[in-house]
Amino acid sequence: MDRFAERIRVRRRSLRGGPVPLPEGTTWQIDRGLSPDPTWRPAVHSATVTKLGAQVKLTLLGPERFQYRVRAGSKELSHRFGGTFPEALGEGEQARALLAVGLGTAKRKGARGLAIGGAVGLKFGSGAGVLVVENDRIRIERSESFTPIADADAVELTLTADDGRPLPETRIVGSRRPRAALGVLEDGSVLVASTTFDTDEATTDALLDAGCARVVALDRGAHQNAYVHQAGGETPPEARYESTTLYVLRMSMRGRALSLR
Repeated sequence: MDRFAERIRVRRRSLRGGPVPLPEGTTWQIDRGLSPDPTWRPAVHSATVTKLGAQVKLTLLGPERFQYRVRAGSKELSHRFGGTFPEALGEGEQARALLAVGLGTAKRKGARGLAIGGAVGLKFGSGAGVLVVENDRIRIERSESFTPIADADAVELTLTADDGRPLPETRIVGSRRPRAALGVLEDGSVLVASTTFDTDEATTDALLDAGCARVVALDRGAHQNAYVHQAGGETPPEARYESTTLYVLRMSMRGRALSLR
């Protein structure tokens, strides 16, 4: 079985519930400290895999258990259409922040698109990926087909994999620095991969092997260090960042009506 066929098998298997399969000798660890209520149904798992000699940390966020918000960094380019980008969560939402994931900032030349709350402040280009955030759901679209949505956040990023296959962008060599990438499984689970490397290949490969069909590198063009800050960790989520940031907020699991018959 070739590597692409194996990735398709993993994607199908992941739909049957539970954390996705990992290489032999590697297991998912439950992070109960980050899981929203009810804690008896864990929503956050983590694991470390080896890719191209690098240790890649995977963070798996279960579907329908979190809310997501994007906030602009203080070093993000200014709004081009007369508005302003919100840079911080409200006090109530900040108290529920479990993770803060850096997305980087755009460069002045060839600035990448950004919309918060449905309002486009930086125009979206072509040939990239768009991380679309709608309250408790995240998806990745190609920028060519993206249309802004009312009340949704959208961030243009480098697309490093599509249709389960890596793109040439994964192998562009740059500085060795903390890097991260994000993918979404078919059941809505969100996977974040982070490591220190000189390309986006290690993080992208880790997400493809875990079953993601489309992957974006968390870099808006300025090549800033990636970060994944978590509540209860050495660096908890901050109220503001220099980089544009994806916040992951605690949310109780939706109830389901049960028949008594």
